[in-house]
Amino acid sequence: MCNVIFLNQETKKLYNDLNSGRGLYNSDEKITVLNESNFKSSVYGTKNAWLVEFYNSWCGFCHRFAPIWRTLATDISAWQDVVTIGAVDCANDDNNPLCREYEIMYYPMLKFFPSDSKVGFLGNEVEKGKTVDSIRTSIVELLRKEQTAGRGASWPNLTPYRSNDVKNLWKNVPTNVQFIFLIFEDTDSLTGMEVILDLQVIKSIQIRYVTNENEALVKLMGVSMFPSIVALESNMSVTPLKTSDSSRLSFRKVIKTFLKARSIDVPKEETVVDPGEWSNIKPPDLVAIMAAGEEEKKALEIKAMGDVVFQADLEKTVMYALQHEISVHKSISGNALTALQNYLSILCKYLPIGPHGVTFLKKLRDKVYEAIEIKGEMFSSYMKELENEVGTPFSISSSQDWIGCKGSEGTFRGFPCGTWSTFHTLIVNSVLQKGDEKQFDSLEVLEAMLGYITHFFGCQDCSKHFQSMASESMRSSVFEPNDGIMWLWKAHNKVNKRLAGDASEDPLHPKIQFPSKETCPSCRRHDDTWDEEEVLKHLVKVYGKDHINQMNTASKPSLEVQASGRESHRLKEEKLGALEMKKQGTSAGNHENQRSHT
Repeated sequence: MCNVIFLNQETKKLYNDLNSGRGLYNSDEKITVLNESNFKSSVYGTKNAWLVEFYNSWCGFCHRFAPIWRTLATDISAWQDVVTIGAVDCANDDNNPLCREYEIMYYPMLKFFPSDSKVGFLGNEVEKGKTVDSIRTSIVELLRKEQTAGRGASWPNLTPYRSNDVKNLWKNVPTNVQFIFLIFEDTDSLTGMEVILDLQVIKSIQIRYVTNENEALVKLMGVSMFPSIVALESNMSVTPLKTSDSSRLSFRKVIKTFLKARSIDVPKEETVVDPGEWSNIKPPDLVAIMAAGEEEKKALEIKAMGDVVFQADLEKTVMYALQHEISVHKSISGNALTALQNYLSILCKYLPIGPHGVTFLKKLRDKVYEAIEIKGEMFSSYMKELENEVGTPFSISSSQDWIGCKGSEGTFRGFPCGTWSTFHTLIVNSVLQKGDEKQFDSLEVLEAMLGYITHFFGCQDCSKHFQSMASESMRSSVFEPNDGIMWLWKAHNKVNKRLAGDASEDPLHPKIQFPSKETCPSCRRHDDTWDEEEVLKHLVKVYGKDHINQMNTASKPSLEVQASGRESHRLKEEKLGALEMKKQGTSAGNHENQRSHT
């Protein structure tokens, strides 16, 4: 249910950042917040490279990944003249064209832009890895390749020193350089490059690394262990330095200690706490309380309603899917186009929506059916043209907040919750409208949902899991009209079980096996097992079009949608009785291999 949140001083800033379009990051962190207006001017034509995270603030995976990204930005903040860390929130309406142009097909997606990149270059995708260390390793390897290819001329030298004459080190060195440090390491080590990048801001020194392949220099310097480090002065005196271990931090500290002893200023060592693997990370909890007065009263009233579907949430879900999930694709063709056609078709048939909305969806569907390929930008243009032609398709404003799907924080629930509500509504109303027809296709709505989830749903992990569930049981267990309703209910509860306790779970709206005992006491037997006949009745009551709450909307479902359900009460009784008939074996002869839901 809905909770209107009031934030304390500590969490209010984060909440405002999320709602102002800065999403999971803000300008106080060492991450550059990029958007439609500043992306190209920031990223292209610069001496430094960029590594940019494209994410969606509704994405649970992005929530878990955010601490990794923040820690990485802090960990390599001294590298910003070489590589800058950025982030784009694709959930922000203004960034929709940007994310479409850069072909962001899932979240989070990391893209690398070399120094002096030109407008039109869409970046190279980078494996996001599981830890800060793994991403930093990828960055170092990318930077080395860039410099080897002749780019990054203004960067510190990231190639190994190959000469055996240390005098060459001092050629063309600025006069202010007092010491040169040589790090001797194995060929597969990246420590030298990392320390070079870490301490590049100290202009009185230069650091080079030498691999164990340079045997002559190794012998000359008397190096017998790898990694090792020595300090050289311009008079060619050599000082071996001792590190506590072979880590990057240890090498950095020994250099700073050496310089401090000689009264040379060095940057303060910043403490970086490794968050570990993203899969084990939970986002910080925000303390949510009722806003006060009328807002509190409204929230309590909604909570007291129990399991309720709000028209505003359904329309906001469809609006978001069309404007973000679908139109962000650069090109839609083949199976993806078929999936889009099928999804628009079931929306036209079974989504309870006002007459303008029905006309809008039908015309949009017809446009899509005429096409062999559709560009995401073209799809957006279609929608704008149709809005001008038929009027506002939805009964809510674009600024309408979630009601039943509102989370305790700006990045909880919302669109994912709305998607489940829409799916349940579509499949229940397909049965209420056409379930008694001989040619009724029990899989029509589920197949359309599967196509949408496969090709357009932004959360890649969620999409794969839904596809896996469908592959395991959907086509082998759905035959009768009510089977589809029950399969989706079971699938939803499987997802709730999988995500219970996950970082994406709203602490004020825990993932439960629904319906709860409070909202449907009759849905569970005395032994706490499901009474599926009662569950079916409850689902029809909650998601049937006649029960959808019209709070904050300007219209009611269209007469066309209502017309197909004139005898909805009779249909309900027949459909609800079908489950009991299957228990008794009435329909067993029609589907020899059909599995009972009980």
